[in-house]
Amino acid sequence: MMEGNSQEDKVQPKNDTAGGNKDNPFPGIGILGINLVILIIYTVLCKMGNSIESLSLEALIIGLQVFVCIIMAIVKRSGMWLLSGFLVLIIGFSTCVGIEGMR
Repeated sequence: MMEGNSQEDKVQPKNDTAGGNKDNPFPGIGILGINLVILIIYTVLCKMGNSIESLSLEALIIGLQVFVCIIMAIVKRSGMWLLSGFLVLIIGFSTCVGIEGMR
């Protein structure tokens, strides 16, 4: 029998790419998830108001959240903050238009 043939020899080699993480291929995806959950929460709260003032308040909050995301993208130099801001902008304002169309 060969002495060098142990379980340790059968372990696959580690990833040699710099910064590569096989467990979490998108390390900043939590930023996007948290921003979308915040968007959902204040969209539901503004929908419960069911008036034009609540709709304009939601548009103001969406604009503020997008502004904060863009500032954080600049400060942290993270593209995930920028992506989060653009998705909040697109999803938020399309939700506003959809809610207004249902009235």
